[in-house]
Amino acid sequence: MVMTIVAVLSLSSIAAYTSYRKSSLVDLAADNVVSTLYKMRDEVALGKLRDGEDVCFGLYFEENVDEGGVSIVSSPFGTKKSFDGTSWIAAGCDMTGVELSSVELEDLVSVRETEPSGNYYIMFEPPYAEVKVFEWVNGEVDEVSVDGEKYDGKFVVFLQYGEGDSYKRKISIDINSKLANVEAY
Repeated sequence: MVMTIVAVLSLSSIAAYTSYRKSSLVDLAADNVVSTLYKMRDEVALGKLRDGEDVCFGLYFEENVDEGGVSIVSSPFGTKKSFDGTSWIAAGCDMTGVELSSVELEDLVSVRETEPSGNYYIMFEPPYAEVKVFEWVNGEVDEVSVDGEKYDGKFVVFLQYGEGDSYKRKISIDINSKLANVEAY
């Protein structure tokens, strides 16, 4: 009888600890993504250079991968300007010269989904860390209009621990304010 009670208590405490651990790992991963996003924004706003040249920094989100799915991105900033009839516009981020490095997420934590659905670059352009969104489709990178019908100025990333639906976090990125928040989902 005593052995049965001890066994039941042990199993329930192990289950509670495991649940807490998984929840904490996905929380830490989500906080790491937001922190990294802010770091990229601030580096652009503060004028970080690479080899004496302006650089665009940001994050790349790849959905439906087993582990990870978030990378730090840097690309050259094209300073060449063109006149559009009313004002001069800089060429912007050169997405052909992209360099990626993985953001360390905990094991089994990955990007399960993005809204809108797809693989996206969230980039900050010098000098004011203006946000540009690019979509990776069929080997091509295309800029997404933040005012388009597919896109409403918010970008959402769902991180998940493992295969089940129990441990998810929703990261909402407001493109206009350049702020992000994390919530349980």
